[in-house]
Amino acid sequence: CDEKFNLVFVIPVDDEALKKHILNSTHSENADECARDKEEFLRKFFNVTLRIKPHQPTEMYEFAQKLNTKYALEFNSATVNIASKEYAKNPRRVIQLFNNLSAELANYNDTFASQYETLICKILIIREEYNKFYQELLKDYTLLSSTELPEKVATPELMRLLSDTRSYTSNFDSHILSRIL
Repeated sequence: CDEKFNLVFVIPVDDEALKKHILNSTHSENADECARDKEEFLRKFFNVTLRIKPHQPTEMYEFAQKLNTKYALEFNSATVNIASKEYAKNPRRVIQLFNNLSAELANYNDTFASQYETLICKILIIREEYNKFYQELLKDYTLLSSTELPEKVATPELMRLLSDTRSYTSNFDSHILSRIL
């Protein structure tokens, strides 16, 4: 065998997600032993593992703002803030949200889209991430500003989103909400 080439394959993968699918930790009586088994199994395929540290919230805001500037999206700072907070751990989702939001805003005239951009963004996130709540919201617009939600839709993540964004999207009448929803 002539070894003239030194090949390196870079395989981007979430090793923690991959480990969850390799072995179910409930099959092992010892969680530490199971974790070692998963790690050892991955070493059979990957010689080197490079772990990238999670993004910090301020880094994600900077990332979202750079996208906003680079692609001349012209989203306001409140919209960028909501997007970066909601997807603070996933830059790919920020990009996807910005693409979806651009398409969504095209459904409205420029004045309406500009005036209600942040509200439209918030509702788009709710529609994509919290569909059960979105379905309830279609029936009762007041849920958007409510601090008490039906138990079947109230999750800590949804409550955080609603609380964090309340100041950006409060005091809209039902006519505006029905047009967006």
